[in-house]
Amino acid sequence: MPLASSEEGLRDKDCDFAIVAAMAAVHIGANGRADLVRLALSGVDSVPVRLHESESILEGSEPTDALIDAAGAAVADAVNPMDDIHAPAQYRRDMAQLLVTRAASKAVGQARGGSA
Repeated sequence: MPLASSEEGLRDKDCDFAIVAAMAAVHIGANGRADLVRLALSGVDSVPVRLHESESILEGSEPTDALIDAAGAAVADAVNPMDDIHAPAQYRRDMAQLLVTRAASKAVGQARGGSA
């Protein structure tokens, strides 16, 4: 099966600026387990962040909804957002968790042959 990817973003309504953006890439092996997982965020630190801990939750396992949710929850400790004129830090953190969960879920669905 090919590598599947998905992007999710939250944009400022007044411009084309992404407040928070998430990317997920997943490959599901013939055994139904995720043998490659890459997750990243922008807008939650001074540079884009790769989410190694969240990746490790999914990699090597059959990615269930519960594991995808756990990977999303792990994002809170991996990011260091700042308050600015576009969004407060806690809002960015909350949206990061949501967007990683959505992007990972879509990528897993696509990797399994769906059109998620």
